[in-house]
Amino acid sequence: MSTQDKAREVMAQERKQENHLHETMVSRATDSQTTATPELDEKARELLTSDRQHVEHLEETMLSRSVEH
Repeated sequence: MSTQDKAREVMAQERKQENHLHETMVSRATDSQTTATPELDEKARELLTSDRQHVEHLEETMLSRSVEH
């Protein structure tokens, strides 16, 4: 498997995790019969942004390593 394929696989896994996190947060808000608060929305956005940055960093690292070889 090439480095680019590995990077794509990691990105797909990260997207799945992000979607799962989002679904879990929505489910918990619904289960507790509360509405999403601005603070909860902000925290969710921060977590998703952090996850995306992590995925981008992994992809950049893998791509730079594949170019070096």
